[in-house]
Amino acid sequence: MTFDPHSLERLRELGRQLPQPLPKSSPPPKQKLHANKKAHRIETEENPQALFQELIKASPDGNVPIHLINRLKELEAKQLEEENITETNLQTSLTTNKIQSPRRRPPRKNSEEEVLYATFNRFLFEDEE
Repeated sequence: MTFDPHSLERLRELGRQLPQPLPKSSPPPKQKLHANKKAHRIETEENPQALFQELIKASPDGNVPIHLINRLKELEAKQLEEENITETNLQTSLTTNKIQSPRRRPPRKNSEEEVLYATFNRFLFEDEE
């Protein structure tokens, strides 16, 4: 297809008048946006008991999203693993020192859980004797 000189000049002129595409701006990184927002305690809490309390406070009807329940389970598993490692290290040090005394947990709080734990320990010691 050929254009006469007048049509070709007219096309070039129209091409100059068309709006030029705007330069593409890159969106701000998501990390910067997330860093500016303060994270809720539910997102940052590492203690399973405290996280459970926060979940209960945040849920008006008692329903908790599954991803938060999974996070709570992961934290509990991590805490149990750390306790098992500590217990293993304690038993190893007791064995190497030839000291055979029952392992006792320092009480965390005066709560029903601690009372039940102490009662359970007494029953275990009574059974051993």
